[in-house]
Amino acid sequence: MSHGRDTVDYTYSNTILMNKARVLQALGRYEEAINTGMRAYNLSDSLTRRIKEQNATWLSEKMGKKVLKSYIENQDKQLTRNRWANIIMGVLLFICITLIVFIIRDNRIIKNKNRVSSSLIGELSKYKTELFDRMSEHPDKVNNAASADDKASATDDKGKAVNSGETVKTEKKTDSNAHNEEYEQFLKIEKMIFEKNLFIRTKLSRTEVAAEAGMSTSHFNAVFDKYSQLTFTNYINNLRMERAAKLLKEKPNYTIEAIAQECGVPVKQTFYRLFSKKYGMTPADYRDNI
Repeated sequence: MSHGRDTVDYTYSNTILMNKARVLQALGRYEEAINTGMRAYNLSDSLTRRIKEQNATWLSEKMGKKVLKSYIENQDKQLTRNRWANIIMGVLLFICITLIVFIIRDNRIIKNKNRVSSSLIGELSKYKTELFDRMSEHPDKVNNAASADDKASATDDKGKAVNSGETVKTEKKTDSNAHNEEYEQFLKIEKMIFEKNLFIRTKLSRTEVAAEAGMSTSHFNAVFDKYSQLTFTNYINNLRMERAAKLLKEKPNYTIEAIAQECGVPVKQTFYRLFSKKYGMTPADYRDNI
């Protein structure tokens, strides 16, 4: 007790008290010996329970600290992950907002361009119709326009023609006449296709157009390939799309499928593809813009 230690320990219970019990037993004081022995056993049990409780408390505290530390570490990791997730979400949200702003701006620009394009398409269609009407009224002007380039080239080569003699003049005149005649035939073919609406036939071939023009297929191919800047299929498709643009403007109550049928393109997807390729917008956008 002078050293400040607990005197009730295993030494006291198992040694001192047990020896005292033995001494009392030897002295014949059996009742006191039994009480002392029972006291020693009780103290020993009490010490054992106390030590077990202390060990359990220590272990619980140690495990609790370990579990708490692990929990805190997991929470820190979760907070770090959440922080990075919030940063990434913020960046993605900023990018999405920026893209939406650019898309809205581009859509406005595209709508303005489509509006202008729609107006130009209508003007070009009107101009083409007027051109064919004037060709019908004044065929002599068409012939003069067809031979304009040949006259210019004849004027530039005038000196050479004089020096080459009458034979060269005759050859050039013959070539010029042949050129004028072929070009006039090409213009007549264009006019006939446009006036008779041959292009609205679903499957139109060169042979059919040649027969309508009263030409052989070979001669038609030669004239068409010489003066047309497009293949026959693209040429016909262009006429179909020009008619489609005209109908979209003049027939607002027609469905797009009906207009596709009217233009000789029964497949809706093909009609959309050809129209978008020519005018840079869908038929629906064109109708909205006009």
